[in-house]
Amino acid sequence: ILARTPRRLAPSVSGRRPPRAIVEPSELSAMSTGDALKHLLSSKLALLLVCVPLAWILHYVGATPLGHFGANFGAIIPLAWLISEATDQLEGIVGPTIGVLLNSTFGNMVEIILSVQAIRAGLVKVVQSSLLGAMLMNLLFVTGCCFMVTGLKFHSVSFNPNA
Repeated sequence: ILARTPRRLAPSVSGRRPPRAIVEPSELSAMSTGDALKHLLSSKLALLLVCVPLAWILHYVGATPLGHFGANFGAIIPLAWLISEATDQLEGIVGPTIGVLLNSTFGNMVEIILSVQAIRAGLVKVVQSSLLGAMLMNLLFVTGCCFMVTGLKFHSVSFNPNA
């Protein structure tokens, strides 16, 4: 299970933030609830929300494990996206400092829920392995990708310990 990192820790190189696909706070106060839902459900990821009730139905009908897994996998993607959209909206209201804290906390909500359910099922070793894998992934893979991409653009880079 991969830990989700905050998307916007600092402004871009040009000093401007990248364009946002969400509604700005000033526009949010002027929108009605129906308009906000219409804006939210206009995304293509919102089509996967159909998988949420489908997963519940397949659970109670007793479907095959592969079908049940597919429906749950399809359901978790838009739910994680909704959490991300909600924290992005809150970031616009509470400011970037608290917004990044909320984004990093709620961004891992899926992993927390899955870990709690695995511990309830007695799968402690799976949770331990998942946490270790997430840490190694962030430490090794993400850092290695940063070094590789930097090496593709700049063939020689010096290290400044005072920076």
